[in-house]
Amino acid sequence: MSAVKKRVQALIHNLSKDFSLDKLSKSPARFNTQKLDWFNRQYIQMLSLEEFALRSFKNRIQNTFKAKDERRYRVGDYVYFVDLKTSKIYANKDLSTSGQDGDFYPVGGGRGELSWQDNLQKEVDEETGKQVVLDFNRVYKITEFRVVSGVPFNSDNAEYDGKEFHIYFYSINQDELKPHTEKDFVDGQSEEWEYDWYDLEEVITSNQFLGLPLFREFCKSHGISLSLDSNLTRKAYLAWYLDKQRITVLSEFGIESSCILNWQKPLAEEIKWKKITLEESQENLEKIKIHIQSIFVQTEFIELQKDLFESILSPDLDAKFKSVTDYLENEIKSWLNQNEYQAGNFLWPLRVALSGKLKSPSPFEILAILDINEVNKRIETVLSNP
Repeated sequence: MSAVKKRVQALIHNLSKDFSLDKLSKSPARFNTQKLDWFNRQYIQMLSLEEFALRSFKNRIQNTFKAKDERRYRVGDYVYFVDLKTSKIYANKDLSTSGQDGDFYPVGGGRGELSWQDNLQKEVDEETGKQVVLDFNRVYKITEFRVVSGVPFNSDNAEYDGKEFHIYFYSINQDELKPHTEKDFVDGQSEEWEYDWYDLEEVITSNQFLGLPLFREFCKSHGISLSLDSNLTRKAYLAWYLDKQRITVLSEFGIESSCILNWQKPLAEEIKWKKITLEESQENLEKIKIHIQSIFVQTEFIELQKDLFESILSPDLDAKFKSVTDYLENEIKSWLNQNEYQAGNFLWPLRVALSGKLKSPSPFEILAILDINEVNKRIETVLSNP
């Protein structure tokens, strides 16, 4: 027997003599969930905003289809053709008589009973004039997600509660895919979809998905640098910043940002502050809206908000965001004091109108993110007849 083996056996023998069940504590270990939440929150705070958003989206996507969901979703497959050398993307710019919105859309459509591969090839044949036979080794699936519709809708002789999107990317050279016009009849009217190559930055400006961290990561991995110049993208990142400041675990992602990105009109009675009537709350909301309009045109506020937008992915974001919210809070509260208004009579209707919720971030934080046109739109919608 080797000397090493003898030493190991002696060690085991000594440990077995010292070990006794009587020495074990009879009190169960206490797991402090509050400390765990604190550690989780601190860890989230250490992440950059981009890394936080990226991890949160991946976490949500990984769990999207695990939760039990009885809703009916129309499944669709969509592919973005990208020339990575020139940073160009092949897309349809909506210039139809029914749209006129100038939005960009990828190649794709509803899956029906087909496999995702067969459906994607079918859509590519229809929308590119059979120019591309897909090599599925070059198809990169970036994400899948579900969107619940406000009301059920009909499609292909079936009723659905929402849409399930499967998004793919395909690296291709521009000379492999020429501009193409697809013609169709919708509700008896002729419509055309013109597919062409566009700059990535131009498409991202009007396409919220392409501003998401998942697509930014995709582009980074291929040496494509994207800015945050799109108002849509800036608003999304600042909305996620609200989540980053408050949530404890990644599964809570979206709780705070939903009031920015998925606003819904609150019930009329919800803007009523407990100490005054609904009519008085509505009048106060109209008054504070006018004052907010005056703040948004002040030179100092314009500069502060500009600095904030330019610092979204920088270490200065906390300080810049605080500067804007502090400025808004000081201006609004000074106006309330000067007019001897009760703060709750005005801030409660404002908060509910801007967020659409009874529980939300402060109205100053929401105002820091929204532009004045959206502020006016939300308030006017709340004040309009039900």
